Amino acid sequence: MNIERIIRILISPANSGPILALIILFYYGIFSQFDDNIGTDQEQFMMLLLSVVSAIGIIVGWGLTPTRDLTSNIPRHHVNIIGCVAITFSIFFVIVIVTAPNIPILIAISGANAHDIAVSRENFLKARVGIAQVLPYVNAILAFSFLPYAMCLAFFARMRIAYFILAAFFFYSMLSLEKAFFLRALCPLLAFLIVSHNRNIRISLILLFAVFILIVNIILSGFANEMNDVMSYLVRRIIYVPIDTAAATLRFWRIEFNSELLLGATNLLFSTIFMQQRVNLEQLVFVYQEGPFETNTASANSVFFVDAYVNFGWTGVLVTSIILGSVLKLVGRSADVALVCLTPLLLYSVFLGSFYSVMFSNGFIMVMLVSRYCNSVGQKQIFFGGKMK
Repeated sequence: MNIERIIRILISPANSGPILALIILFYYGIFSQFDDNIGTDQEQFMMLLLSVVSAIGIIVGWGLTPTRDLTSNIPRHHVNIIGCVAITFSIFFVIVIVTAPNIPILIAISGANAHDIAVSRENFLKARVGIAQVLPYVNAILAFSFLPYAMCLAFFARMRIAYFILAAFFFYSMLSLEKAFFLRALCPLLAFLIVSHNRNIRISLILLFAVFILIVNIILSGFANEMNDVMSYLVRRIIYVPIDTAAATLRFWRIEFNSELLLGATNLLFSTIFMQQRVNLEQLVFVYQEGPFETNTASANSVFFVDAYVNFGWTGVLVTSIILGSVLKLVGRSADVALVCLTPLLLYSVFLGSFYSVMFSNGFIMVMLVSRYCNSVGQKQIFFGGKMK
């Protein structure tokens, strides 16, 4: 089995639930036992238990969700959806650029150091004040959910605007110097190549191009100047940081909150519904790990089952994992092929962040509802290679 086939199997939306369960069990469960930076043996054992419960919950949710034999469709009114999203994002983009105190890439080109570039990156969007505080939330909903969905719709409908949307992702990523922003386009794009049965373009080459973009972004951000430093930075960020952050979150919660359940206080929606004081746990953990940051907006994201545990305990981990497994089945085997292509993006996001933040703050549940409604109004069947799939 060659590397191309392995990549396609791992990214395939049809296998998303079992794949995520296995990766979580191996990475956060088994591999974490060999990471000396986690802390005590008790903390390593806790990571293993959480991973096992989470993996079981995902498999249960995946198995309990029925599979329907569906044709491949996109909403009949896909042109309206694409146009609405494109216009909205264009207006949003202009507002962000015009009101931004500075442009990160221009700061980087001017020769600023890594700290000043990081501050400019936070000020570009996250550290806005006043009415502009709404911009990061709009950005999350548009760039995480609706823009990738519109891009996939355009690709399946063979509309040229798909390439403009893809270009907008990369341009926005370089402009803001957000290292992982372009993954919001890359993940759905890779899924599109799999779902559309396109074997003319090698996924491995696209991944190599993505690594190149990431390296350029890292160098411009000032995190590394030489290739050896860049590779060391990438290895640390990809292999060690997610585990270390998850363990640090559990440790910080145990020390600062005496292991008391936060009951949804880390999520904006839940804290509002339950009338609790918001706990910006990700920002607090960042300060705990790295020290105070000038804008007070830097955050350390942690895998979804850690967020579920500190909020709702073991029951929360199991229930959240079951819901996640069910959502993965519903999305990964949906009749709407554009929605199906968002599955790898959902996997990536919960692997490094809160499931409930992805669903609500990032607007994923909104896209699911829009897809459900628009497909109920009317569908257009999609044909691949002369045959309906």
